[in-house]
Amino acid sequence: MSLRNWLFKAFALLLSLWGAATALFFLSLLLPNASSPLGMSDPDTAVYGQASSTVSEKIKAEYQLRKGLDKPLFYIRVQPWGILKGEKMPVELPHLTQFTGNATLWHGREATHAFLQALQEELRSNNFSSSQKAQITSSLSAWASASSHTAKEEASAQFSLYLEKTGQKRNSLLLARWQNLQKASAPWWHLLPVVQWNSWDNQYHLWLTEIIAGRLGTSLQDYSPVQDKVAKALKVSSIIAFPGFGLALIGSFILGFWLTLTPLSLATKWVKQVLYTLDSVPGFMITLGIFALYLLAGGTLFFASSGMSFTPSTLLGSGCVALFLLPFLSLFFHQSLQQEASKLYLRTAQAKGLSFSQAMVYHALPNALASSVVVIGDILASLLAGVLIVEVTFSLPGTGSLLAKSLLTQDYPTVIGLTLFFLLLRTVLMWTADIVSGLIDPRMKVQ
Repeated sequence: MSLRNWLFKAFALLLSLWGAATALFFLSLLLPNASSPLGMSDPDTAVYGQASSTVSEKIKAEYQLRKGLDKPLFYIRVQPWGILKGEKMPVELPHLTQFTGNATLWHGREATHAFLQALQEELRSNNFSSSQKAQITSSLSAWASASSHTAKEEASAQFSLYLEKTGQKRNSLLLARWQNLQKASAPWWHLLPVVQWNSWDNQYHLWLTEIIAGRLGTSLQDYSPVQDKVAKALKVSSIIAFPGFGLALIGSFILGFWLTLTPLSLATKWVKQVLYTLDSVPGFMITLGIFALYLLAGGTLFFASSGMSFTPSTLLGSGCVALFLLPFLSLFFHQSLQQEASKLYLRTAQAKGLSFSQAMVYHALPNALASSVVVIGDILASLLAGVLIVEVTFSLPGTGSLLAKSLLTQDYPTVIGLTLFFLLLRTVLMWTADIVSGLIDPRMKVQ
């Protein structure tokens, strides 16, 4: 393979990795509490006491500032012209920016500006207590973020009620401007889309920078780095997966080759039946069967703990993995060899003096291996993602158990970190399988 092709494949790999990470970032925004993570709106009463709405808003703002959630989402933003003009209005309270943007989009810039001036003048005065100010701004935020006409009317009525409760005559001007705002309408061109550059200081750029540096975020359960939790779980999954995968790979090549060389023997037919039966048995039945046999044997028979890495549980898990993979890989490799055995080039090799077994080893085997590499890479990626049945049965804290636990406890940073790791791992393995296939079978090389 030429240097140009290697560079092209490396560029394609980097592009795939970036695309997978970017897709996961935007998909993660659809998760529950994506914009308000767990704990952001729940102040610690031991520290803050019975927090008022003002304190809660302050805690929320500090959390967003600390996590970078106050920054724009992406490098560019496409939004209606009305929102762009409304958000540029001078606002003394930052959390009213959404209100000014949507109010300008729906009711025009003049009516929004007039109401905003009256509101900020009243908020600067002593006519409202701190709790009343928080209630008023909260109702305006609810009005701006309302997803239906009914919710918008309820928020509007709540705002008017807060004004009436103060009993201040000066609020009549503010109430009148609020009513004028409700009656005003924005021109049609406020709906025209505008592309705005948000600079490099945005949530996506911050997230991507952290990912490149190897930081996957912080767990919401124990506040430990996600990359540390993934590394510990991956170590356990690797101890389970690699020995079982290696054993199944070697055994499947031997079995598949033997089945192809002796297609008519009685032993071949019986072995095939056993492999088909084992392949159809659910994984949890195999795992529970091995676990039951282990317990019946006394629990420690033929096994001994060897440090922190390999224990009876991990060895049993590796055996289960081998039994999961052996039937499928053996039958798949056998079918690949059978397809190659029926081709004309194999007959030509035999006609030149090679025996059937020699022709299979020198000619059919490389071609069959080339078609198996992609399947093997996909299986390996799935194994490292965690064999959940094995990990739960033998109480092993691998990646599968970690993912299931994180989903049940709504630890979404850990879920996102694990998903990103699996995406990148699968992409790299598929890229590697493509390279290896080209090295084994020259016909698959990129010209």
